[in-house]
Amino acid sequence: MTTTKKIRTKVRCVEMSMQETLHFISEVKLHKCLWDSTHADYKNKLARDKAWEALAISLGHNADDLVAKWSSLRSSLRQYRCAVRRRAKDGDPDALQVVKWPYYSALSFANGSGEDAEPPAISRRKVLVQPGHSSIKPVSTSAWNSPEHHPVQNHAGTTNEPEFIAIKVEALSNPPSPEQPTVPEETHGCSARSGKDEDDVYGHSIALQMKQFSPRTKRKLQIQIQELISSAQKQAFEKEFGIAYDT
Repeated sequence: MTTTKKIRTKVRCVEMSMQETLHFISEVKLHKCLWDSTHADYKNKLARDKAWEALAISLGHNADDLVAKWSSLRSSLRQYRCAVRRRAKDGDPDALQVVKWPYYSALSFANGSGEDAEPPAISRRKVLVQPGHSSIKPVSTSAWNSPEHHPVQNHAGTTNEPEFIAIKVEALSNPPSPEQPTVPEETHGCSARSGKDEDDVYGHSIALQMKQFSPRTKRKLQIQIQELISSAQKQAFEKEFGIAYDT
């Protein structure tokens, strides 16, 4: 007897612009059975399915895709809170780079009981608020087909925004800016562990921003970042040894 292996269809996480995501969050907020564990229908599968179907009709997306999108947002929310709390507990507030996640305030209603409505005050040093000034080189138009990198006009005439705040990636060999002078190592009060924590938090913030992009878009961003790092390494080699890296 031949057994037939059932193949499960992978549910995709639908991509949305920032405005679309904020609208989606506001619509989910109206259906308390989907997020409020104290609601009478929170464990009622039929009621929850009806709520998701209503959202699917309203937003024009498949219900399963919306469920996956909501799960992704909740996961990102937990990671963001964890990163901020770890930074507040272990690091110097002015030494670590933490990115303000744009959906945190909108998702405050989804916080569990006893959790803060807002995270501790965070430093946003080196957070770029004007995406047009990012140090990341743009990919050519012919190779960049992802919808989130082609702003389109919506019905109100406004331009869709990217899902995350852009981060300025600086070359490793760049000298420190005048307002941030280098502190001699012998007078430095921080241990090597603090530096490692700073890198960990910065890396986590980048990963958090890239989480909801498509695999193709994430791969392009990873290639760009790696090219910047490679270029900085070559510059450092040439500066130290006085010869070109490729010779």
